[in-house]
Amino acid sequence: PAPAPAPQPSVPPGTIAPATHAFDIGLIGDTGYSETQDRTLIAMRDRMATRNLAFVIHDGDIHAQNDYCNDERLRYVRGVFDGFASPLVYTPGDNEWYDCPDPGGELGAIRRIFFPTSETLGRTRLVVERQPSPWVENARWVHGGVVFATLNVPGASGRGIDTARAVDWLNAAFDVAQQRGAPAVMVAWQDNPFEGGANDELVDTLKRRAK
Repeated sequence: PAPAPAPQPSVPPGTIAPATHAFDIGLIGDTGYSETQDRTLIAMRDRMATRNLAFVIHDGDIHAQNDYCNDERLRYVRGVFDGFASPLVYTPGDNEWYDCPDPGGELGAIRRIFFPTSETLGRTRLVVERQPSPWVENARWVHGGVVFATLNVPGASGRGIDTARAVDWLNAAFDVAQQRGAPAVMVAWQDNPFEGGANDELVDTLKRRAK
């Protein structure tokens, strides 16, 4: 079972606390469209291991569209992600579930293989808060006073998601940030929120809460 989340300190409305310390993170995505790119990802993983990153976020697409929609590929990528020296937080893209012949089945496999616990991937792990089942791929954590959140919003246009649940999780991230007086919020999902055809309700929520 996931541990109970730590109590969140409250601050007067409008208060913004400074970040507690400086830190670096890694941001990657769209990896492994060929055997050559699989090797490139591992080489990048080795370089990242030298950079003392607080964590790495992967924003989806772990294989080419319509290829490798099977558990074998998912387990292979899980092994690669677990080889990262820093904690790795992964949010799915469209290639690995929505664009597969059986989207629901693939998303279920992703949840089972990548998100069985409240821990991140990687050799060093963080404990994150996950949205209640079945949306366990959506995570939230705090580092250096900053609130981070991931959402399974695959490109293009945020297809196939439960919009109401995604909006709830996005709002929850900003609620925590306001309670803590966080200096910033970072949200990672795959779809481009400023491209035509994006999920309007989710993007409107993002803009309103950021403002």
